[in-house]
Amino acid sequence: MALLFFSRLSHPSPADRRIAEGCKRFLANALSGVAPDPDDVTEIAYAAFGAGAFARPLFETAFERVIANQAEDGGWVTGYGDTHRVSATVAAMNLLRMVSRSDAVV
Repeated sequence: MALLFFSRLSHPSPADRRIAEGCKRFLANALSGVAPDPDDVTEIAYAAFGAGAFARPLFETAFERVIANQAEDGGWVTGYGDTHRVSATVAAMNLLRMVSRSDAVV
């Protein structure tokens, strides 16, 4: 959420820019480390997508992982338990819909 907020400010201060860069770095490191939960990867992709060109490489990395995380039955599993599987699937599907409706080329 902070990445999206600080990267979209109309008149960011130098501190705002540093915060946005730090968020982007933190999320990129999260994706390159121990595999985050698929639901968290979807959230990273959402934030990076909303940040636009500022976070394009982060979005591309996260989006590829979202696609790879799709289960054989079409849904998305999550380590947060079966009660969260539906919301994880809906979040991933909404991301796919957003991307398909944009000019983004993945």
